Amino acid sequence: MLHRQKPDMASATSSKWLPLHTLAVSGEYYIMHALSKHEADINAADKDDWTVLDKAIIGKNQAITDYLLRDSANPFVRDKGVGSLCMFIY
Repeated sequence: MLHRQKPDMASATSSKWLPLHTLAVSGEYYIMHALSKHEADINAADKDDWTVLDKAIIGKNQAITDYLLRDSANPFVRDKGVGSLCMFIY
């Protein structure tokens, strides 16, 4: 996927999660950084309306959470139901 000039995100996308969601949960900082430099949308939501930042927070990946916030992830994206996951942290 990363051997191309611009990675093919569709080939690494599952029916539920996007590739960045999987990387945020697993803590793969370097691959996530490489994909975000190729215009991957860090504010994209999965089928359950969870963003990449939400997955990093749920997975307790502090380094990924800090990286996403520095890389302009929106902590106030609201889902269809209650609201933002960041609202429940504080």
